[in-house]
Amino acid sequence: MALFKKILLAVGGVLPLLILTAGISVYLMLRKEKRETQGAIVERRSQKKFHVGDAPHAVRLRAGVADTAMDFGHNGKEERWFYLSSTGGFDAVVVFDSLKRVDRIFTVGDYLWTPEDGLDPDTYSDVDGTLLSFQKTLGIPCDTSFAADSTYVRFYYPLSQKELDEDSVYDLRQRNPFRESMIVRLLQVDLTKGRHVQYHGWGQRSKDRCFL
Repeated sequence: MALFKKILLAVGGVLPLLILTAGISVYLMLRKEKRETQGAIVERRSQKKFHVGDAPHAVRLRAGVADTAMDFGHNGKEERWFYLSSTGGFDAVVVFDSLKRVDRIFTVGDYLWTPEDGLDPDTYSDVDGTLLSFQKTLGIPCDTSFAADSTYVRFYYPLSQKELDEDSVYDLRQRNPFRESMIVRLLQVDLTKGRHVQYHGWGQRSKDRCFL
């Protein structure tokens, strides 16, 4: 009986230590897996991401050949590349200005890449929930605009600090004291059939409105 008690006492002393050790091992393993996953996401993003201001060849290299391209605006000052979705809509639209540089990027979900700020709504996302997520992450919109026919409203937000920390191109652009515009995140909400998220993306706004 005495031996049995000694064994129980010994086991009772070792068991919590074993549980603690196992818990620490699991925690370290999960943390390592998380770091590896985040590293893989960053690596994929660096391979796929292009920027406002890029030339067409950079977009083609990272996003592939567009399904169709069209000229818009007075005298075709804008060129838009459309990447079609399987449902008949567009997974992405890239707009080039008259100098053939990317002026605006529109996309759905994480079709182009996973954004640094984690904001990648799609057409099934709740509008109010999406607006709240953008506000919590990026603050209140620094500007808004409506389509001429009121079919959509577009909200503009400052870039997140996390995106600036990870993206040296935008970071240098925003730090340039002679810049005339700011790179911004945008969210477009369709107003034709109730309200639904249409696109999120990146664009430019006057630094007088969206100064960081």
